[in-house]
Amino acid sequence: MKLEVFKNKKIGIVGFGIEGKAMAKFLEKFSPNITILDQDEKKKVPKKYGKILGKNYLQNLNQFEILILSPSVYPFKKEFKNFKGKIFTQTQIFFESFKGKIIGISGTKGKGTLATLIFKALKKEGKRAALAGNIGFPLINLLEKNYQIAVVELSSFQLMTLKKSPKIAVLLDIFPDHLNWHKNFKEYLEAKLNLIRFQNKNDFAIIDKNLLKKVKNIEKIGKGRKIFFDLDPSLKEKFKIKLAGEHNLKIISAFLALGKVLKIKKENLKKTIESFRPLPFHLQSLGKIGKVEIINDSASTNPYATIAAIRSFSQPKILILGGKEKKIDLKPLKKEILENKTIKAVICFGEVSKKLYQILAKKKEKYLASNLEEAILLAKKLAQENEIILFSPGFASLDLFKNTKERGKVFEKLVQKLWKKDQRS
Repeated sequence: MKLEVFKNKKIGIVGFGIEGKAMAKFLEKFSPNITILDQDEKKKVPKKYGKILGKNYLQNLNQFEILILSPSVYPFKKEFKNFKGKIFTQTQIFFESFKGKIIGISGTKGKGTLATLIFKALKKEGKRAALAGNIGFPLINLLEKNYQIAVVELSSFQLMTLKKSPKIAVLLDIFPDHLNWHKNFKEYLEAKLNLIRFQNKNDFAIIDKNLLKKVKNIEKIGKGRKIFFDLDPSLKEKFKIKLAGEHNLKIISAFLALGKVLKIKKENLKKTIESFRPLPFHLQSLGKIGKVEIINDSASTNPYATIAAIRSFSQPKILILGGKEKKIDLKPLKKEILENKTIKAVICFGEVSKKLYQILAKKKEKYLASNLEEAILLAKKLAQENEIILFSPGFASLDLFKNTKERGKVFEKLVQKLWKKDQRS
């Protein structure tokens, strides 16, 4: 698309988070008439922009010629259906305007790890590569620099209305998630499939083999060349891997398939795998308090991620669990907790804590904590030598925190506080 479409237009940016702020700054060169629309009436907006804040932020939209929706904004609201101007998303603008090659990565769990792995491997190859998207760096910022390749982690929110797929797509396994935002699992799944739906015959789609069972005729979705990957246990023998859990072995399988498509040297793939450590808040070890290891998995925002975390460690563990309800079926998590003998105790906190406590009625050692600090203190009291305190919440962070990063940082600070107490004692 030609970015001149924004020139001197009356533009409304809906949602003023990280992406909305980046979008506003980018558009300043095209139009002086930018207004921020956000349901948070306390949102801080620079004086150079107009603002419409609070519960009525979507009234009178037809005063604008263009609306740009941030990823967190549900795109099928009735207010947008009645809008007479043009509607864009940042993801759409990026896909239509970026001149380099786009590697798009999606799925329910593991997107950030895979995106970072391939980004590091491309840098070892000497490529002018960028890492952006749902991982925290706004896509629109890449348009101002001359990158050869963009490695882009994409959420269902970003993919929801996308009508153009990347040249190379990697689709990891898909489980129910964000059902407090999407109408149902079908809508969530269909959003993810946009990653490959619009590919042509010269494109590549690298897909988790499990999706052959979950998505009817996935081989026929899009025209890209399909490459299916699966868990390869032998990778433990081939590489010195620092990532815990079988789910991470599958991510490395995807990485190797992607590396082959990109023709990355084998030695650079090996170096990347063996030097790679867990991303912050992704099964990240914080060391030990006494002889008890602490694992920070704050990035776990759905029950399936917590199940993977539980299975990643064979040691007895104290599980800290909870957060904001996402309307996801809790039966698989309940089954794992009740049947997995390595789970010594479960501590529930946050908005969903009482619901968790009730469904885990048959678990003898289960506890309710009023906040995260109380949960950690209780876990510390319960844990014994050579056991693990596993903080893998399994739910969204928005009940008590701004995001999973803040939740992870708070957890880490509280652990450090306890660590100092141990050192003094």
